[in-house]
Amino acid sequence: MSRIRDIKEIKDELEAARTDYQGKANTLPASELRPLTDKIKELQAELAAWISDGALACTVCEISPHGMEQQVAIKGQAMPIYEVGCLVCPDRRAQGFTPEGAVKAWNEEKFLPPKKEVA
Repeated sequence: MSRIRDIKEIKDELEAARTDYQGKANTLPASELRPLTDKIKELQAELAAWISDGALACTVCEISPHGMEQQVAIKGQAMPIYEVGCLVCPDRRAQGFTPEGAVKAWNEEKFLPPKKEVA
């Protein structure tokens, strides 16, 4: 994927689309909200693809991995952390403090420890 737009531009547009949806969700019928939800889904997919750009397909199922940004607290500050992972295979996830770092960890199969089962 070529990065035509930068991540900030995509995130700003996504935030604006969510704000637009929230402002209209209680007043418009579902049929009129559909284009707004479609726009949000499109931007979420673009952001996920941007974050996982350069990641190799999963070596187990051969599906392209998904990218996402999360917020974590580090010394009391909210900081972004990026994750690239397979949506099909459990526990095949890699993280980094940059999208490139997460992709590198994914490509090198430096996965996070498996999530523990909740009893």
